[in-house]
Amino acid sequence: MTMPRGASGLKDPLDPVHTGVLRQLLEGEYLWGTVDIAVAGRSVCRRYRVVVYPPGTNSSERVWLTLRRRLPLAGGFVGAVAVCFLAEVWPLALVIAATILVYVSALVVASQVTRDLRESCRTVESAFIVGPHGLETTGDPVLVQATLRRLSHLDRERTMSHISPSLHELGWAEVYESIAPRRSDNATRRGAQCE
Repeated sequence: MTMPRGASGLKDPLDPVHTGVLRQLLEGEYLWGTVDIAVAGRSVCRRYRVVVYPPGTNSSERVWLTLRRRLPLAGGFVGAVAVCFLAEVWPLALVIAATILVYVSALVVASQVTRDLRESCRTVESAFIVGPHGLETTGDPVLVQATLRRLSHLDRERTMSHISPSLHELGWAEVYESIAPRRSDNATRRGAQCE
């Protein structure tokens, strides 16, 4: 007798919500996008940035987006480590040149592959700054909070199998549509939405 998928009570190892650390490393923490929280000083400034990918963004696209997002810092670190180890075997100038070539090539390829997808992402931001006149707010903190609350609720419901992947994506689409698309006159550079 064949049991329906998931009927055994075991988590499907291919289900993106349950694949754990490897999926998070390759695709990022969330299926729907990214959350960045930056703090400067002793809570003098706190910036929240939520990037929501277009609904239907698949695993491969998330891997490319995550690679493009992490490559500047991680690639620099890996390149420095490579130079340290390979300089003992090959001439230093050759190692540095090869490392820079590989780094720049990877960055160019990842940027090209993800260009259209990065441009279609939706971003909402807010910042809290302690200024001379007290706490100042920029951006849209209400939309940031509502976006995170709705997406977190969808993730919890999907993780607990209370909603199907289709309903999760439908909710994701509603959140995506609630965020205004980037206007080209405000964009300072191409693809800034998902970076």
